[in-house]
Amino acid sequence: MASPQKLLRRALEQHQAGKVLEAGELYRKVLAKDPKNVDALNLLGTLLLAVGQADTAVPLLQRATELAPDFFVPFVNLGNGLQVLGQTDDAIA
Repeated sequence: MASPQKLLRRALEQHQAGKVLEAGELYRKVLAKDPKNVDALNLLGTLLLAVGQADTAVPLLQRATELAPDFFVPFVNLGNGLQVLGQTDDAIA
């Protein structure tokens, strides 16, 4: 069985290759093994935003920001997701 780190690398490769279904499945496997994996939360959230699923992406991105308050990337993605959902004031905050 692959480690979360190996799964995450494979997921990112799939994501970068445009294979979003495969990448999403692998990100979910990472999170099943390591629910606090900030990179997987952020990357799955980003993938979901890209395919129009902001309502599913935002909770993942919120969790990433809670777990890693000094990592700015999930905050940017969360702001984008909130903006897509029409929550502009929350996005700005």
